[in-house]
Amino acid sequence: MGYTIGSLNCCRLGTARRHDFDVLADIILSEKFDIIALQEVFKPEAIEPLQRRLSNWEVCHERPAQGRYGDYGFSFLWNTKRVNECSRDGKPSIITVRGPDMTR
Repeated sequence: MGYTIGSLNCCRLGTARRHDFDVLADIILSEKFDIIALQEVFKPEAIEPLQRRLSNWEVCHERPAQGRYGDYGFSFLWNTKRVNECSRDGKPSIITVRGPDMTR
């Protein structure tokens, strides 16, 4: 069994900038992603409108970086019909690797 994994840059999600959550949800569902990484998520609650549009999806958020516009992080969503989170304490772990090999 394979999984389809995607990454979307949300360009300052959680700031005053407007985002069309219906379009994001349509992309995720039409491409049949199982796991999505969202970049530039400024507030964990900023993805709640998207999560409401995706039934049976769970979310985890991490704030690993300080940027020009403030703290921003990553949110990960997974389709619980296809993927089960399996950490020991029931909470996903996000590992941030910093170094020259991970520089954009």
